[in-house]
Amino acid sequence: MLESRRFVKQTIFSGLVQLTLVARGLIILPIIAKTLGAAGYGIWAQAMITLALAEFLYLLGLHNSMTRFLAVKTDTAEIREGFFTILSTVFAGSLVVAALIAVFSGQISQAFIDGQAETVVKLVALVIPFSGAARICAQYFLTFRRIRGFVVMNVARYVGEVAIIGGLVLSGYGVNGAMIAVAVTAAITSIGGVIVIGSQIGFGLPRFRNLKSYLKFGLPIVPLLLFVWIATSSNRYVITHFHGI
Repeated sequence: MLESRRFVKQTIFSGLVQLTLVARGLIILPIIAKTLGAAGYGIWAQAMITLALAEFLYLLGLHNSMTRFLAVKTDTAEIREGFFTILSTVFAGSLVVAALIAVFSGQISQAFIDGQAETVVKLVALVIPFSGAARICAQYFLTFRRIRGFVVMNVARYVGEVAIIGGLVLSGYGVNGAMIAVAVTAAITSIGGVIVIGSQIGFGLPRFRNLKSYLKFGLPIVPLLLFVWIATSSNRYVITHFHGI
């Protein structure tokens, strides 16, 4: 009975995160579309799906590996080693992806955002490392069924995004302000997540002795997730190519 109640409570908490995510979209859409017009919203939408695409390149499926390999662990030292190994690998990969996007921001803007938003592309690069760290922290809470931590982290991020995006966009900072808001909230939640997790399992240096196993499990899943992205989001790039932002 106790386990059933715990399951129901965790399900309700997870539903709260999804509800907050939906509300975030419903609130941000009219703020950006009404304030910045169709072109502004188009740039924002392209930036968001570009962030989603970049995620496949630096996560390497390691968030799935965390659940696969660490959920059964009970030794704190093993959990700490695995978590910081995955976190540091994802963070290093995200820095490489971010650097490439920043260097080729002009070409990316011309190819995917109609050449109108090179600064926005550079801000996308700024978001990526923090977003990757936040994703791994959130996966930790899910892996060990610490749903309250998962809820607090994600709800704080979504609510913070809405508040800061609304303030900056309505103050005249445009899509650049919206992307700065995403970067700020991702940075705060990722740093906060690492601090909270570190307080639970301790801080330690990564050891990469199990990384090969993590990658061997995670990498084959990446193409499936990429195909899902292609099916659900790639049409926006096609529409932009033929009809403009």
